[in-house]
Amino acid sequence: MRVLICPLNWGLGHATRCRSIIDTLIARGHDVHLAGDGISMQILQASYPAIKFHTLAPLNIQYGKGFWTRLMIQIPKLSFWLVKDKIKINRLQKLFCFDLIISDSRPGCVISGVHSVFIINQPSPIIPVRIVQWVVHRVLIYWYKRFDRLWIPDLEGDINLSGKLIDLPSSVSAKRIGFLSILEKEFSAAIRTIPGKIVAIVSGPEPARSEFEKSLLYHLKNLDALIIGGRPDLTKHTNNYTSFMEAEQLAKQINAAEYIICRGGYSTLMDLASSYKKLILVPTPGQTEQLYLARRIQDKKQGIIWDINQITWENIKVEADKMFPFHFKNDPGLLIRAIGEIERLNNRPETGI
Repeated sequence: MRVLICPLNWGLGHATRCRSIIDTLIARGHDVHLAGDGISMQILQASYPAIKFHTLAPLNIQYGKGFWTRLMIQIPKLSFWLVKDKIKINRLQKLFCFDLIISDSRPGCVISGVHSVFIINQPSPIIPVRIVQWVVHRVLIYWYKRFDRLWIPDLEGDINLSGKLIDLPSSVSAKRIGFLSILEKEFSAAIRTIPGKIVAIVSGPEPARSEFEKSLLYHLKNLDALIIGGRPDLTKHTNNYTSFMEAEQLAKQINAAEYIICRGGYSTLMDLASSYKKLILVPTPGQTEQLYLARRIQDKKQGIIWDINQITWENIKVEADKMFPFHFKNDPGLLIRAIGEIERLNNRPETGI
């Protein structure tokens, strides 16, 4: 198949989790193209220099406190962005005749008559105002039905990461494809944990990303801590800070750490699911799904939420020491089976890889 993959440029998570899909498709002999924008495309271009890349329109929404209110106000801008994606994807289809389009959270990347997949980790988002949630859920279900398949990067059964974020009506053709992690295969039990070592992973859109980074630099100064800024466009390095780190080196740092501090973003949590580390979560303000996921992990005693503006490191460390290591066992066969299903839809033989 000739496959077009279109990740959303919202932090780095949407792009990095697509790497598992890209690698699997290439291993199975398919011709992969990528389309997107911003830093997420820079990351993928560096990892896949031989793949053909196409530029899509940036989202460019204002982001901060009152996340959902701000998002509702910017619906006209979101609609215009969606239309621009739609126009560009149709142009690309005329040029390259894709057999399959995989969109990670870009709803405009779908064409009638071309097999399509939509990847989303919270198909049923939590919105503070109930009537707004009711309306949004119905709009989302309408969009989901425009795609042949909805792929949810989570485990099957009740022991999953997402909880009620993946509750959907039976009319939506959804399939769970397991965790999509670029770090899982890099973790090694041979690397010994250094007691007290902290790795803090900064992620997410601005300006919340920079505010989180500043707070970490303040709280973790003079400690055995490494802060990773999530900025591949920068090359800043000090004893306790690096603007970006490739997957293999990042996995080594996580392996050696006793404590991991991060946002409650779903892609970050997928990457850490096999880490067996003490997890300290600082959900992005206003992002209700991050707070929900963090509370769910805390309720299972697999991590602790840190109010970084109110609680000192010394106090949160005591609470983190009471928790179990964070861990979920992935099933990589779920992704293989999901791709095999799409191959059969396109009348292509499965390779068995």
